[in-house]
Amino acid sequence: MRQAKDGAEVARVLEPAAFWLIALVFCGVVFLQSWGMTDFKSYYAAGKLARLDAHALYSIPAQAQEQAAIQSGRFFPWAHLPPEAALLSPFTLASFKTAFDLWQAVNLLLLMVALYPLKSYFRGYSAAALALTPVAIGLCVGQDHILMLLIFVLTFLSLKSGKEFRAGGMLGIGLLRYEIALPFLLFFLVARRWRVLAGAAVSGSLLILASFAMVGRDFPRQYFGICKLLSESHNSRSAANMPTVRGLLAAVVPLNAHQFAAVAVLSLALLIWGLRPWSRWNGNPADLDTLFPMALVISLLVDYQGYIYNMTSLLLPGLLLVRRHPRASGYLWVCAAATLATTFAPRQPFGLITPLFLGIAIWIKQGSSLGRLPEV
Repeated sequence: MRQAKDGAEVARVLEPAAFWLIALVFCGVVFLQSWGMTDFKSYYAAGKLARLDAHALYSIPAQAQEQAAIQSGRFFPWAHLPPEAALLSPFTLASFKTAFDLWQAVNLLLLMVALYPLKSYFRGYSAAALALTPVAIGLCVGQDHILMLLIFVLTFLSLKSGKEFRAGGMLGIGLLRYEIALPFLLFFLVARRWRVLAGAAVSGSLLILASFAMVGRDFPRQYFGICKLLSESHNSRSAANMPTVRGLLAAVVPLNAHQFAAVAVLSLALLIWGLRPWSRWNGNPADLDTLFPMALVISLLVDYQGYIYNMTSLLLPGLLLVRRHPRASGYLWVCAAATLATTFAPRQPFGLITPLFLGIAIWIKQGSSLGRLPEV
């Protein structure tokens, strides 16, 4: 008993010390590498097009011209939905460097807004350490990863308070990253949570209407064209940098002719595995502490274009897991250490750590009573 107590005291000291050490290292990385601002170049160019010529938002020559104007070097195609470009358009009133600094400040503010309602879920620093690498990398390149974390946090909190339509409305906004949000909505479909789906349909429809209003009737053709270009640029070698099902297969069996089919089959199997307990959910908010994080982890893993910064949203599953099963803290530290090590590896093969992230979902399911939920 005494030995266990001493171990708990040591862990209480070491956890925050280790976390802040990693945090300080990555703060340095952010400031040293922020000059690159690679992805933000496409965000800035898209925001400028949305402000000056929205009909040309998905024109490859127009995007290339705007990025060349800021001496961007390599061309980064913009393939997000038009409303996100509209959100970024005010930043383009400033110079590129100033806009990037403002975008970082906004992201840090959004991070605080997302974390504050979750303060009662914090148990140590393991979940925060898990998300630290994705957060830092996303800040370095200027991504929208923290916005998605905020959307998932607000969705979860709305569901916990019984406000299903509002939760769906928030998740519908998450369709800005539809590669993650659409699989996530499947869980609510099998659970027959119609108010959630209705809320998502309303906000999702508004996103689509805004897209047509900005780009015009030619929006679908232009958008699919830029998506095709983006897919071609994300070849098997670059896909190995994705900590997803696709990234794992690209890292293990690169340049395989049947890779797309294998990704589809494994992603479908993973979804079916996760959907089964949701089909038996009776609407009890208490079960969301296990159902929601498991669904979110799976949705992140089946994202076909998911890079490491998207794993910022693993913060929420990590917090919920450790609160329910404190012993899982050690496992999250292993995941965090593996992610950190991969960051400094040649070519950053994040696909190799996909099984560790899948382990979070497995731990959530096996360490809960999901398999014993009553039939409805």
